Amino acid sequence: MEFRFSPEDEAFRQEVRAFIREEWPKAREGASFTKKLAAKGWLTMSWPPEYGGQGAPHMRQLVYNEEMAYHRAPGQTMGADRVGPTLILFGTEEQKARFLPAIVRDEITWCQGFSEPGSGSDLASLQTRAVRDGDSWVINGQKIWTSNAQRADYMILLARTDPDAPKHRGITYFLVDMKLPGITVRPLVQMTGQAGFNEVFFDDVRVPADMVVGEVNRGWYVSTATLDFERSGIGRVIGGLRTFEEVVAYAKSTPARDGRERHALRPAGGAGGAGGHRHRVCGGAADVVPGGVDAEPRAGAEL
Repeated sequence: MEFRFSPEDEAFRQEVRAFIREEWPKAREGASFTKKLAAKGWLTMSWPPEYGGQGAPHMRQLVYNEEMAYHRAPGQTMGADRVGPTLILFGTEEQKARFLPAIVRDEITWCQGFSEPGSGSDLASLQTRAVRDGDSWVINGQKIWTSNAQRADYMILLARTDPDAPKHRGITYFLVDMKLPGITVRPLVQMTGQAGFNEVFFDDVRVPADMVVGEVNRGWYVSTATLDFERSGIGRVIGGLRTFEEVVAYAKSTPARDGRERHALRPAGGAGGAGGHRHRVCGGAADVVPGGVDAEPRAGAEL
């Protein structure tokens, strides 16, 4: 087995790095980075071509996500990495036609209405209610820790539609227009002064019946697919690698306060970047990426 990327994948890595160097600094000044990713087809490269994707092989997706994560650039949107794939699996043809092209073009912003004040790790205990009334579902309840709700166009929402069913059943998955009457978004201001999270309140919000994804009362199983898409990927690992490298560099460059010599940290793998370091975890070693780096070498260490 060859534990190296193909020449084509390495060439793609260099293309992604060059794009990040050129476009990410501009985006920090206001330009839309993800729209430029969408224009190149990268935002939804993993999707099947019939839905506007590139059907990119797994190794190409890996290279892309590594580079975006290492350089702390937003390589995905919620629509691209979890809502769209969920709709591809469970959505109606009408839902796919309405939402997938807009996600591909990065024209729609999403938030995720799952957690509630009393339902976090035990998500299936959620109490937000949806009651059918003619051609609509009337929703009442509250969500919390909802990232980006103050800017989102739509929410993917879980609500209880059968209170008498076992808790993992009787839940339905909705697509909710955040402009509907009865929705109140309250930012949660953190000690930093930022407000990335929100509370969202629903007061007799009428959601059209055709905005149910999958079967009524089977939304738990749709949501587990969404969470699978959210939790997968190399990005978190590589993002952690970048942070680890910075901690190592800081430790090496900062004198100990008591004047004693610091423990030497052994470099493991050459220059930094999304490719040059080896982690040792529970006695097993694995190369995260066998490739090289951007222009600056960065410190590395074995754990």
